[in-house]
Amino acid sequence: MNIKKECFIKITAWLMAFVMIITFIGITPITINAEEDDFFDEEDEVFGRTIVHSGTDGGVKWKVYSDGYLEVKITGDLSGGEESPWGEAWPWFPYSDSIKTAKVYGYGLKHADGMFQENHAVTYIDFSGLNTSTVVSMNRMFYWAISLKELDLSGFDTRNVGTMWMMFAGCRSLKKLNVKGFDTRNVGTIGMMFSHCFSLEELDLSSFDLSGISDEEYSLYNATSAALALNGCSSLRVLKTPKVISKNEHINLPGIFKNKKGKKRTKITDTSDVYTKYASEMLRYYNPNSGEHFYTSSASEAYNIVDSGWNGEGVAWYAPVKSKTPVYRLYNPNAGDHHYTTSRTEKENLVKAGWKYEGIGWYSDDNKGVPLYRLYNPNAKAGAHHYTTSLSEKNKLASAGWKYEGIAWYGVK
Repeated sequence: MNIKKECFIKITAWLMAFVMIITFIGITPITINAEEDDFFDEEDEVFGRTIVHSGTDGGVKWKVYSDGYLEVKITGDLSGGEESPWGEAWPWFPYSDSIKTAKVYGYGLKHADGMFQENHAVTYIDFSGLNTSTVVSMNRMFYWAISLKELDLSGFDTRNVGTMWMMFAGCRSLKKLNVKGFDTRNVGTIGMMFSHCFSLEELDLSSFDLSGISDEEYSLYNATSAALALNGCSSLRVLKTPKVISKNEHINLPGIFKNKKGKKRTKITDTSDVYTKYASEMLRYYNPNSGEHFYTSSASEAYNIVDSGWNGEGVAWYAPVKSKTPVYRLYNPNAGDHHYTTSRTEKENLVKAGWKYEGIGWYSDDNKGVPLYRLYNPNAKAGAHHYTTSLSEKNKLASAGWKYEGIAWYGVK
């Protein structure tokens, strides 16, 4: 017999005998999951630290090391995880007073509600490895995490998030917060989102689209709201406003950003077009010194003029986002008042007479929904023109000597 063939037959026979013995005595081969084994290693060879607490809950694996470092690996929600406005306590919460820093990574999470709420000792969290594209709710995610000093969430994919209620509320030590790039087009609730972030100095909300905010209670700017998203941001110095806000917003920024003596203390950088998907809220202000009325949809302008002594008179009308009929805005540097017109000829004549053209203020509704009546006071040095949607106001001014000049433009119904 060929020697090689004889060896092959013997080896085959030995292997078959070994399999028969294992089957006979009931031994089941052990499969080692190297990934799970590595995650729950008792020692960290790099830092020489040991795991003191650990666990698995649904798609969440976590471990706390002896030096106060928390590591969280996510492949899905907590067991039974559902959207909760109050946020459920995450499994490491009983040990949160010993957690100083944390790293969260993975994918597949839907509900991030309450992830670090009332984790009082944590100062820094690394989210650079977390894919949040499947997350739908972030309520109270960092609520009352009072020792957090810095958060970089610029990598968060929030396109599917529907609610961010009290997301950072009570983070009183938070000085740096990067939410630049947040996609909030589907967010319907931001109530108290940044409330009582006492130490926050700058906030860039220029990527925020708040057109989906339907309930006035959850406004960003409304200073009368109990759910004010920016309430208590007493150290805020620079605010870049959302690019799109809700039609329910009142843009009452001055009520928020004044110190105890009533002095302005926040620089507002207006990156907002202040349009909803349908219409822009046009606000009316009155100067008791000059008698002029001023109209704007700009958050920063609203802030600055009220700080200068103007009185807000509420929403005057709603202008379309875009139309074929722009309303031109001009300023008279000598008299100190503004004029608004849809007439290109009138605009050019005023510029020749020394008025400064300031661009398109808003647009007129081409469907001619709500007329804006124009009146002229021949005796006024400033504020000589007035615009109103009110027939009774128009008639009252006309009876007081103002000259009615017709319909200036139209707002949307």
